[in-house]
Amino acid sequence: MFTYQRERVETFLPEAQRMARAHYEFNGNPNYPLNPDWNLYLAGERAQKLFVWVARENGRAVGYLIAYASMAIHSRGQGAAMISPYYVEARPARAQILRKLISRAVEDLKRLGASQIKIDTDSKHPASRLLEALDFVPERIGYILKPWVSEEFVGHA
Repeated sequence: MFTYQRERVETFLPEAQRMARAHYEFNGNPNYPLNPDWNLYLAGERAQKLFVWVARENGRAVGYLIAYASMAIHSRGQGAAMISPYYVEARPARAQILRKLISRAVEDLKRLGASQIKIDTDSKHPASRLLEALDFVPERIGYILKPWVSEEFVGHA
């Protein structure tokens, strides 16, 4: 039996740690080593800005989605949410699980006051067609600065 629900980061943390390596190997950025700041996740949740949804099969986490929600700073009274990261284990019906997980999160984010919901993903990500089927539209072309090492930021995270 599958369930899709919002959970506390603290409750989900051991399973997030278990799944982190597979998620990184699936679509992690090779310019950044896998080193999640779990304390930052917990702080975001305490500030009521970061939320996590988990897909479970018979109680075992098989996927998750994390969203950061805030008020839109240039549009008073409008809530905005950014979904990133999200992950479902490689398995049969992976897309169906992701579809239900995103749908549940979108429903809850709307209830929490989000009038705009974005998903941060690579345009070549395998979920792109699924996102479009869920009424997400490509918004703009994004650019990322070529990787470099800044001495100023080393050790200041």
